[in-house]
Amino acid sequence: MYNKIILDQINKRIEDIIRNQLYQKYPYGIKYKGRGPKVASSSLARSVSSSFDTSRMEYDVSMEEYGKYVDKGRKPGKFVPIKPLERWIKQKGLKPRDKKGKFITHESLAFAISASIKRYGIRPTNFMLKSEQLILTDTILNELLEQLIVDNIETIEIQ
Repeated sequence: MYNKIILDQINKRIEDIIRNQLYQKYPYGIKYKGRGPKVASSSLARSVSSSFDTSRMEYDVSMEEYGKYVDKGRKPGKFVPIKPLERWIKQKGLKPRDKKGKFITHESLAFAISASIKRYGIRPTNFMLKSEQLILTDTILNELLEQLIVDNIETIEIQ
């Protein structure tokens, strides 16, 4: 039987690596020069969970459904849902104005963003690919896996 404490440490380490990749700076768009993390409310980062399968020595990662769009991006061609965009706008504290300087509604801005995404898409961040590379080369994680295997061999020999 595998040591539950070590398994929990392995899962936590994998989750931390993925969360750290979400907080890395990525370019927002093709023409926009600014850079920032792909985190608005932290709900995606909080939703990341890992489970290590000892029989196959593989890990499975689960997260909120929209994580795939953050990772792989979105091709042009379809509007995105308005309600999640409105929540994102409120969380970011955006207060947009029109050409005359008057405030516009969050709904209007959400429609404009949705139209922009329909036209240009969203660039991929590939945070999962980068996370996988870091997971494979992480020395702490490799030491935990070694310890897990050695502990399992010792318990098999004792029985």
